[in-house]
Amino acid sequence: GIASWEAVDQFFVEHPDLLAQFIESNMPHETQFFRVQPQFRYLQRHILPAWKASAGKIRIWSAATSNGAEAYSAAILLREAGIGPHEARIVATDMDADILKQAKAGVYTKKHVQNIRPDWLNRYFEQVQGGKFRITGDIRAYVDFRVHNLVQTPWPWPANRFDLIFLEHVLIYFAPRTIADVLLRVEKVLKPDGYLFTSYSEPIPTSLRHRWQTTIVENVIFHRLLPEPRAEKAPVDRPAAPSRSASRPRETTLSRRPKRTIAPQIVTGSEQKKHPTFALAQQQSSRQEQPDLNTLAWRYYEEGKRALDERRFEEA
Repeated sequence: GIASWEAVDQFFVEHPDLLAQFIESNMPHETQFFRVQPQFRYLQRHILPAWKASAGKIRIWSAATSNGAEAYSAAILLREAGIGPHEARIVATDMDADILKQAKAGVYTKKHVQNIRPDWLNRYFEQVQGGKFRITGDIRAYVDFRVHNLVQTPWPWPANRFDLIFLEHVLIYFAPRTIADVLLRVEKVLKPDGYLFTSYSEPIPTSLRHRWQTTIVENVIFHRLLPEPRAEKAPVDRPAAPSRSASRPRETTLSRRPKRTIAPQIVTGSEQKKHPTFALAQQQSSRQEQPDLNTLAWRYYEEGKRALDERRFEEA
């Protein structure tokens, strides 16, 4: 057995490949098409029509996509909206290369497709051996699958930012500090008017709420970046008018811009104004930071990988 965390640290420094295998084998990969139905309904009814009316290519990122059902769900909605693969691209990433191979194949069980409308199931899937369903090539054409770890640095993204990022049921596995680090990177790859989709149990950390506007509407929660505050001009130092009682020159003080403390805006119906799930999530996010196993494990992995690279460099 392993007696302490120091021993765990040393073991994974010496065997970073085993840590990667351990994490990949214990990550949850169970998901299905249109898993969060209100979210995809809102995307179809409100977001896609606005995108279609505007010029420019649409870019969507499905982070921690697992078997690809989330990415393909978005692709089906794009197809239904009349937006072709030449007008929209979906980047689907996961740290598990094996699960991405399954996602590229696009073969699913009946359980995976249980939320799909019958007409869409007939239109965008074909039945294959074993009672399974394979998604058609015209839907697969929207999606590019890539291996990517959310906690790695840097993120290898092109200059073009994303209009929408799915980041659901991912942040709950991270410690608060790691969540903040990931969201700060998200800011750099999300368009200023883009959307970030998370679950109710994954609110924006308190330390970053002055940078995001949170919206809850139609049982959907999403976040959008707040605009950067404009820099205030310093007052011009002009000579003071002569004063009979003035015994010394007037002092000029530069005004200091107050710290921005805009609270997240909650847009909701009367029955959702105090959503219990979201309130509970906000309370959980303000708990004292506690390191979690996943964050510690990735720290060991990065340290082990760095040590291994240094050793190879010295041997070369």
